[in-house]
Order: sequence, then structure tokens, then C-alpha cells
Amino acid sequence: MVTQTDDGAVDEEFIDALNTVKNLHAHALTQYRRLLEQAHGASAAQLHALQAELRILRVALEDERAAARDVEMQRDHMQMQRRTAPHALEDIDLAAALRADGRGIFNEVEVRKAVRALKMQDRLQLMAIILESCLPGDIRTQIGMLENYLKSTFDIVGNLSPELSFKILRYLSVNELVGVESVSKKWQSIVHSPALWRYHCLLLTATDPVSLRPPRSPEGWEPLYRSLHHREANFHYGLPQTLRLLNGHTNFCTTLLLRGKRLISGSYDETIRFWDIETGEMKKCLQVKKPVSCIDFLLEEEVFVAGFHDVGRVHLYSSVTFNPLQQLAGHLNGIRAVALSARNLVSAGADKALVCWDWRTGTKIVRFGQQTTIAIGVQIVAGDAETGERVVGITIDGIVRVFSIAKREMISQFKLSELGGGDPVLSSKLFNVGRAPDNMLQWFAAKGTQMTCATKSVILHLQWTESEKKPEEIVASPTDVESISPLPMRPNGNGLTPPPSIANKSRLSMVNPLAQSTSSVDARRKMLSMSTSMASPTPRGFGG
Repeated sequence: MVTQTDDGAVDEEFIDALNTVKNLHAHALTQYRRLLEQAHGASAAQLHALQAELRILRVALEDERAAARDVEMQRDHMQMQRRTAPHALEDIDLAAALRADGRGIFNEVEVRKAVRALKMQDRLQLMAIILESCLPGDIRTQIGMLENYLKSTFDIVGNLSPELSFKILRYLSVNELVGVESVSKKWQSIVHSPALWRYHCLLLTATDPVSLRPPRSPEGWEPLYRSLHHREANFHYGLPQTLRLLNGHTNFCTTLLLRGKRLISGSYDETIRFWDIETGEMKKCLQVKKPVSCIDFLLEEEVFVAGFHDVGRVHLYSSVTFNPLQQLAGHLNGIRAVALSARNLVSAGADKALVCWDWRTGTKIVRFGQQTTIAIGVQIVAGDAETGERVVGITIDGIVRVFSIAKREMISQFKLSELGGGDPVLSSKLFNVGRAPDNMLQWFAAKGTQMTCATKSVILHLQWTESEKKPEEIVASPTDVESISPLPMRPNGNGLTPPPSIANKSRLSMVNPLAQSTSSVDARRKMLSMSTSMASPTPRGFGG
């Protein structure tokens, strides 16, 4: 191209050509970006469809398992109706036992053994011979003796139907069941019935995250309970039976999450790893390119969310394909805690704010900024159709706040240090909870309606319940350094209560209403209960 201008002048035709190329390039990039967005949206929709189909299959599987359990229950009832074959006793010479020593002194034990070893026909024949051998004046005496013996040996439970005897004996603890086994053979057969041990197995595993796998035969329920009892005793007294090292992370582990048989770990090495706790095998290593701070996993939807130390975004992934589904930005600094439900996602950031999301659409619902210090954990508590889900957040200074997602406001708050009620001893123990620098909360975990938080010297187990009436206040006094351990719970109405066998043990609990409510819209009384248990000297063995 030849021009008549100076060397320093700009060629307008050349500039126009460059602009044309630039516009064409920008247009092509825009088209490619739109294609990528459409492809990403289509893949996300396909993933959601696959997850929905997976959820339907899981529901169908649970229905099949429930039907199989009903069949097993019917089989257990049929097993209870069967009578055990009488055990053969030792062969004893009846004539020698009745002959005695010749002076009228009988060995009662030998006579009883000899008579009970006879068949029913022979025993009835022997009774007829003895009656015919007696004098007529002995008839009244014999009738009185038989009536008294009948009254003293009438077995009420043994003469009931198997269903009624099962409903009665299920209220006994395992120790009491083992104690009444020796009453009679009928009681022994009832105590060892599979239906009874199936009930105790389900009672012991009511709060397990994974449903109990039934044994192959009904007779396997009692051995299964023995292993479960051994497991619970080891867990209660902190006695590990196996130690498995999961090698893989190259830096500090910052978060661990157990869901069923899958363990999820996050680390400073910028990876999220999935483990099989039974085999110790690492199933997946996900490179996220940022130090992981917190994780939550929703098993029903097969999705998990991760928060990072230095990025104010939370990332949502599919646990089936491990592809990212959403990137939700709403915090100024890193993420401290996350909670995931079937409807909402809540993140607590280092900027002292809580943000609620609709994780399916990626829409921000509300941002709560009432916290004065950094949050140590959050939990989503399910509600009814009217109130919707609520968010329970706890900060390092020991303040618990409850937020309504539907109303988009904080509905109540209280301090852990004020849970002492009217007990001066308990109030003195909890007075410094949340105070800097040595008594601030350092650890938090939550599941469902239960939360556990801890300082250096105290562990608090909190239970979220709702009722229309104010419960009776029971006060517990924790020790200085002893931990306040959570008790096993089982479903009962709106809340969770411990099983009868555990509730009968020495235990202290305290219930205190949520004070300092900031909204009077919700008229129902909301409470948090703190359960405590003092450690026993030694564990009891099975049936001991």
C-alpha cells in the first residue's frame, strides 16, 4: 500500500481493515460464548434430569426394602408361633427314684427329673396310677394341692398370643430380657424370638445416617444386636477397634464430612477427596484450585457444595459426574460454613454475613448481616409449609440467631452463656462461654435438628424442638473440663427423645426457651435443649 503522507502518519485504510477484523473476531467470540453457555445450560439440565431420575430410583428402592421388611416381620411372627422342641433330659430310672431309700425319704430332684423325662402319655398314666393308689380321704387334699399349684404356676405372658407377648416384652430393656429368659421354656422362646431383637436393632440404629441392612435370615437379628451393642459401647466410651489411615492429602485437612459409607475431605492442597470408609480406597480426587474451608453434601440429590478460604464464592457440584453446577458469589471474603437442603443453600462468610440461595436456579434469596462477629457454623432447620425453612447461625462469641428465609428476617436470638436458668452452679460454668480469648467457640457440627459446639473446656449438644406449651425446666451442672456428650436419640413426635434403655441411665438435661425474640409474628415457643451425660466407670457387657 503506497501513501503520499509522512512516515509518522496513520494509514486510515489500514486502521479500517484492522477494525473490521476486530469486529469480526468479537462477533465470532460472542457466538462461541453463547454456544458455550447454551451447552453448559443443556448439560446442567441433563444433570438435574439424571439426578431426578436417580432420586426416583432411590425412592423405588426404599419402597422395595420396606416391602421386604414387612415380609420379614410376618416371617418373624410365624417364627414366634412355632414351639421349640422339648429338650431331652437325662435318662433316669423311675423305679429307683420312686423306691427312695426304703425309709420314705425321696430325692425330690431325681423324682422331678424322672417324671419330666416321661412322655405325656406315660406321665398321665403315672398320675392315674398314683391317684388310684391313694385313699378316698386324700381326694380333698389332692384337689386343694392342685388348685394352689395351678394358681402359682399360671403364666400370663406365656398364654397370650405372640403379638401381645411381643408388645409387652419390647418395653423391657435388654438386661431385663436376659434376666427373665430363665422363667420357663415358653419365656425363653419368646425372648429369643427374631421379632423382639429386630425391634431392639431398629431402636438402636434409629439415628444412624444409613438404614440398617437386615440379616439374611430372621435368626440373624439377635447376633446382629450383639455386634451393634458392642459398637455402641465402643463409641460411647471412645474405644476404637480398628485404625485406618487414609493417605492422599498433601496439606492440612480443613473439613471432613461423613455421609453413609462415603467420607468427603477438603484440604489446603486445593483438592476435595471422596473415600470409601470400609475399604479405605479413595474414589475421587477433585481439583478445585483453591484452599477448601467447608463442605456440605446432600445425599438425596447427589450434590455437594464447597466453600473456600480466600474466595467469596461457593461452588456447587454433582457427586455423580463431579462437574460444577453453580458458582454463587455473595461474600466479600472467604467462606466459613455452608449448609445445604433440598430447597436452599446457606453460606456464612468471613464478612460476618449469611447468604441464602436457591441452589437449583442460582438465585440469591436474602442476605442477613446482623452478626457482629464471625460465624462458626450454620444449619438449616426444616419447617412446615407456612413458616418454611429456617437458618440457625452461631458465632464465635456464643450467640445463636434464628432467621426465617420466607420472612427474610431474624426471628430470635439468645446467648449460650444464659442457658443456666436459675441454677447458680450451671450459670457459673456457662458464664464465660463465648468470651474472648480462651472461651470462644472453636468447633461446630450440625445435622437435622441437632447441633454441637465446643470451647476448649465445654462441649454443648443442642436440640431444636418446638411445642405449644412450656416444658418443665430441668437443670444440669457440667464439670469444668469434662465434656457434655450427646445422647443417642430416636424420633418421637416433633422432636427426638432417647430410647428407654438409655433414658433410664443417670442423665441430666436442661431446657430453656429462646429468649430475646426480635419478632412477635411467630406465636409458637421455640426452644433449644441441651442434653448432658456423665461418663460411667465401666461399660456393661451384653446382657450384663
